[in-house]
Amino acid sequence: MAENVKQIPAVLTDKKALLNWRTNHDLHVLMIMKQHGLTKAQALVQAYHEGSEGLSKRLA
Repeated sequence: MAENVKQIPAVLTDKKALLNWRTNHDLHVLMIMKQHGLTKAQALVQAYHEGSEGLSKRLA
């Protein structure tokens, strides 16, 4: 039974990883808001849709 338990992702247990993820997510949302003139709620949806690759593409 124990072998069926999935490992918790490091981003949820490592404080530095969580802070880094949050910072990147906030930056992604703010960039979308500024580039497209969207509200924060709209930008959150867009960032969720783009995923983590979206920030990388916007920074390129």
